[in-house]
Amino acid sequence: MRPGYAPAHKAIRSRPGFLRTLAWAFTMDGGGQILTLVVSFILAGLLGPRTYGVVAMALVYIAFVQMIQRQGMGSAIIQRKELTGRHLDTAFWLVLVVSAVLTSVSVVFAGWWAGVNDLPELKPIIIALSILIVIEALTTVQQALLTRHMKFRGLAARRLIGVGAGGALGIVGALIGWGAWAIVAQQLTTATVSLVVLWAVSGWRPRLRFSRSAARDLLGFSTGSFLSSVAIFANNRADVLLVGLFFGPLVVGVYQLASRLIDMVVTIASRPIQTVALPELSPYQDDPAEFARRLRRLMRVSAIVALPVLGIVAACADPLIGLLGNEWNDAVVVLQVLSIVGVIRIVIVIDGPLLQALGRPFVQAGITWITAGVSVGTFTVAGLVLANMSEDRQALFIAISRATIYGLLIVAIHVALVRRYTSLTIRDSLSPYLVPLAAGALGIATGTAALALINSTHALLQLTVAGTASAMTALATLLIFQSDLRSSLNGALRKNTDRAPARTLAGVANGSLKTAIDHDLSTKSKSEIK
Repeated sequence: MRPGYAPAHKAIRSRPGFLRTLAWAFTMDGGGQILTLVVSFILAGLLGPRTYGVVAMALVYIAFVQMIQRQGMGSAIIQRKELTGRHLDTAFWLVLVVSAVLTSVSVVFAGWWAGVNDLPELKPIIIALSILIVIEALTTVQQALLTRHMKFRGLAARRLIGVGAGGALGIVGALIGWGAWAIVAQQLTTATVSLVVLWAVSGWRPRLRFSRSAARDLLGFSTGSFLSSVAIFANNRADVLLVGLFFGPLVVGVYQLASRLIDMVVTIASRPIQTVALPELSPYQDDPAEFARRLRRLMRVSAIVALPVLGIVAACADPLIGLLGNEWNDAVVVLQVLSIVGVIRIVIVIDGPLLQALGRPFVQAGITWITAGVSVGTFTVAGLVLANMSEDRQALFIAISRATIYGLLIVAIHVALVRRYTSLTIRDSLSPYLVPLAAGALGIATGTAALALINSTHALLQLTVAGTASAMTALATLLIFQSDLRSSLNGALRKNTDRAPARTLAGVANGSLKTAIDHDLSTKSKSEIK
């Protein structure tokens, strides 16, 4: 049997440990997101809000087409109990053929989308970026197969090398006057290099065969996952789409920069959790108690990683945006409001993998379509109401609309969902977030106070002082009120004092997380992880 074709229950034994897997997942997504953010920040400062907004509008268009192209196939490969070579070959050719069709459609409709937004310069940018659709198709099966077996080391290398190469070219392009095409070059280079590295680290290669029965097996699950993806896209990207349609590229640039900063924090915490969650939970879909324990552990990790950082970002919004220049000042308050959205996104991050692991993608699709409909409706109303306001107020009130939707609707759905499909009580499902949320709130207070005491107007100095004060307060809060994390960190430090420096940091990080995220597991579960 070729590598990667083993049934799921046999593959579990060959997987790396949970902590090691999670560390590589965070390296892949966290490192990639931080590097991407640094590049985006530099490009935003060099190009300005309008140019940044134009490309953001083109990328939303391409992202929608890419989402259709995936068809939920990656999730179907990861979740399926029995996976054969015919399933993988069929998935590869199915996605590739669909991507070729969608690339043609993307090119044909590029002019229409440019006309809708009254931006002729969008058309050539969209046509160039349409190449990303085919590149994405060539990575779908390999990425899903590595994820299924929790082999994130290769995925991490692919991510970091691709982002680094694309970022370098994009920055050079911006410096020599390419304008919007600097970001286009960055995107295409990142995708191409990532593709080459992925195929180099993956041992699987497609055969020229197609099975109708395998296609039916995969599409039976992936259709529900695809419907969910469409709704999630509408829910997460409706703001950018509608801001562009109603207000133009300048407001899009301001809003998108603030949204990108929050996305970075949320993605660093949530995407590794989402990546690990489906293969982590799926084998225990018939064991409610173990499923619930592992689910709660995942909730806790995302909360510890993200919520204090969101507080730090909110506290440092003014000097952080100030690094880009006065033309970006309108993004400060938008960033602070969107921090609330980030908190709620962390709380609900596990919902999708939860339902997919239980084999209920159509339930996920129904829920996400409801929330997407409310989001689109709310943003449409906001766009009509805010049409005559100034640009700074337009971006701000769109952000407030976003926070209101998440606060009133999506959290309520999350609580009901966890109660319905797991054995966790409301208290069990919310308690992992309380201390990290308090750490973030105290970080905001400390950072704001530090800014008020600084006499300098230098943005970098303000950011350093406020960020340091906020981070120290948040970390101290975590260590004071989470004794398991504190004792685990102390134990890890003692254990690693005699190790080589190159391995000490990894040992400390691994040990400090071990008790913090595994304290609620049974003895049996802990021994499995070890």
